Amino acid sequence: MKTLLLFCIFFKWILVKSKNHYEIHVTDLKFNTNSKYAVVYKFQRNLTHFDIDIGINHVLTRTVFSIGITHFEGRRRKANIFNRNFSLCQTGAENNMWHFSAAYISAALSMLLNQQLSCPFTPRNISTRSASFNSDLLPLSMFYSAKSYYITNASFFEILKNNVVEKIAGYVLRMEIVKV
Repeated sequence: MKTLLLFCIFFKWILVKSKNHYEIHVTDLKFNTNSKYAVVYKFQRNLTHFDIDIGINHVLTRTVFSIGITHFEGRRRKANIFNRNFSLCQTGAENNMWHFSAAYISAALSMLLNQQLSCPFTPRNISTRSASFNSDLLPLSMFYSAKSYYITNASFFEILKNNVVEKIAGYVLRMEIVKV
């Protein structure tokens, strides 16, 4: 808990210290789904907002979220910013990242979709309008670099009873952080 508090104070300090305002501009967003588990429809309103409809078709109890973020300048890959798997439905000793990272990812997804998400994920429809990736949860000033962009490749998987892993859905997001 102390680590989480220090982390939040640090990011808030970065946001306050930054004299500029930054935002994410989404230049491309593509979803792929396994229709046995989920369907996703999106409509991009502009560079910063989109509508999204998600239909969950199965109860999901052992869900893993995998995300990778890569920084590019022109066609050259500059750095892998982040590459991690998170077990969204396990807590405590079963998931050593749960104490902060999985909780942060869950909070970010809940905020993005404007709905509280919790395990197990039950069959339902989730709709959100005018969603944005811009949030105080993201310290954009730390990642701003003129004439560059980021690619996020993320997937959700379900681990079945026989430990077979099935992909539920995924997305590829191309975004730029701009100074406004």
